[in-house]
Amino acid sequence: MSNQANEEIKVAVTTFNENVSNIHTVEEWANQLEYNSAKSFSRRIKIHFCKPAIKVMTELRIKRIIEIMHRSPEESFFGVARMVGLKDEKSLYDYVKYHTDLSPTALKKKITLEKLRSEITEYNLGVKIPSGFSE
Repeated sequence: MSNQANEEIKVAVTTFNENVSNIHTVEEWANQLEYNSAKSFSRRIKIHFCKPAIKVMTELRIKRIIEIMHRSPEESFFGVARMVGLKDEKSLYDYVKYHTDLSPTALKKKITLEKLRSEITEYNLGVKIPSGFSE
């Protein structure tokens, strides 16, 4: 894949991440990037990631949910839902449960435990150990 194509994909991912609360469909994502055709945009995403654009959107949204829970553990589930473009905490529950098999509460506990494990390891060794979740 060319450097230009890679750059287009980076811009697409950045655009999605910056506008996650306003992008709900592949067509909205393509429109945000001023593509004339959602189909051609979707094809480019599929070629790059080897999966449909809707699957990439789901993965990016789940990653964003995890990032919010990691950075702001005090944030309410309603707040998390609104930040990622979901209606309310019930929508967040359904979305997270469907895509991860975990409830938002279980996911948050897992994130908190992973963060604590990383901090304890860092304290004991004086070295930052990468966790399973990105920061």
